[in-house]
Amino acid sequence: MATEVGQGQSNAKIAGTLHLSVPTVKTHVSAILTKLGLNNRVQIALLAHDARMLARSPSGRSTGTGLATRLVDLVAAAGGV
Repeated sequence: MATEVGQGQSNAKIAGTLHLSVPTVKTHVSAILTKLGLNNRVQIALLAHDARMLARSPSGRSTGTGLATRLVDLVAAAGGV
């Protein structure tokens, strides 16, 4: 989900892509913000970029790489679950 936020997708777009409800996406985005001590979606995007979660495909579009592993590492670094 951090990858999609990093790509600038709206909650509705993320919900459609991941086959989730918009309230579920909002819950997950809020959890990411809380766990990592961030204030807004831009900070998630910057963190995703810094963690190299946003890679470029041959078409030039951003894609996620190792999302689950990187999020676990980021949450652990932020003090765990």
